[in-house]
Amino acid sequence: MTFTVATSAWSQVGVDVSDARNADEACTKAGLDWTVVESDLTDDTGSITGYKSLRRSDNGGLLSVMRNSYTPVNNDVVFRLLDPFIRDRSLTVDTATELEGGRKVILNFKINDLIADVTKDDPIEGYLNAYNGHDGLLSWGYGFHIYRLWCMNQQPRALSYQSRSGWQTDGGVVQLANNGKAIKFRHTRNVMEYAKNLPDIIDLKTRQFNTTLDELRYLASKPCDLTLFRRILDQTYAPQIKAGDHKDCTGLKFYDNLVQNFDAGVGSEAHRGTLYGAVQAVAEYHTHQSGRASDEIERARKRLNALWFGNGDTAINRCADTCLTLA
Repeated sequence: MTFTVATSAWSQVGVDVSDARNADEACTKAGLDWTVVESDLTDDTGSITGYKSLRRSDNGGLLSVMRNSYTPVNNDVVFRLLDPFIRDRSLTVDTATELEGGRKVILNFKINDLIADVTKDDPIEGYLNAYNGHDGLLSWGYGFHIYRLWCMNQQPRALSYQSRSGWQTDGGVVQLANNGKAIKFRHTRNVMEYAKNLPDIIDLKTRQFNTTLDELRYLASKPCDLTLFRRILDQTYAPQIKAGDHKDCTGLKFYDNLVQNFDAGVGSEAHRGTLYGAVQAVAEYHTHQSGRASDEIERARKRLNALWFGNGDTAINRCADTCLTLA
């Protein structure tokens, strides 16, 4: 099978660690083997009671200011939990990335053998992202992302998942995020206590992948013209249209990008004129084209942040949801 592989969103700003044998090697190679240093918070009058600063051990960069009760979790602790799956070849380390000066740290894993065609010779592949937050807002956990190999567009993840009994434990320390598409954990000293959940997490990715695959195959069988595509965009970007006081999607600054992607996006020959093509048009914009920074690398960082933690992922999933409703 021959296809053109575009540059992935994470490879533009991350470090290739695919030769790492474990999480420690990956972190060392990517320069993520620093720890969080806790210090008293002071000002001109002395110590500020009840708060502390969190800084990087390697360069002293400020990560956040938190209450004294907050317990930071170091990167190696989170990522080492996946070493058993590297050893049994369920996962292969792919890329390590830090965003916002290390406030968000991600280790990206290819899920071995999780690849399948949506249409003939048009494969998607599954990835697991282990992340750790040091900004006081993002906790730590594991998310799932699926990519189309023709163009590395991020695909919508499974649209539904019912949690098993027992996942909501310890007052919500273990939580399902994004309607069951990711697992997140509160920062706590008892990180290893939650390692027992990891086999279920790895199993969850297979069920999510298969659900998404069935949905995308269904959308690939349904026709879509420009008129229907505009209806899809109106619903996908309804919050932005309303906020910008537009009548419809044609008022969006990136509307022409979306139409160009629908008509002639990367690898669009395989699904042109279908609802799957509509999803790809939106996915291509948020995976490869969005961002306002003047520097391309900074734009890539912003896209990646939005894809994994923000409105880029939301827009792609809303588009897929709309297409399934209209199919």
